[in-house]
Amino acid sequence: MGKSDPLDAAAIRRAVLDLEESQLRAPRRDEGTRAGLRNLSAARNQLTRERTVNVNALLVLLRVHDLGIDARKPLVQAQITTISRWR
Repeated sequence: MGKSDPLDAAAIRRAVLDLEESQLRAPRRDEGTRAGLRNLSAARNQLTRERTVNVNALLVLLRVHDLGIDARKPLVQAQITTISRWR
């Protein structure tokens, strides 16, 4: 996302108009480390969403069925670990 402030845009336009094309910065390429970090960030966001969906589903099960765990508050990791060991 670029700048949308009209004063900044005007200042940038004035600064760039006097430059030769060879003096302008090359746009960032979407490859290498930059692309890798973007992919890792997207994967982490997806995993976070999936975890939230799974914890919410677990909370629904605990609230519908009396399984001995108080589901009135958010679950802590220790409770999730305990439940994951149930067979």
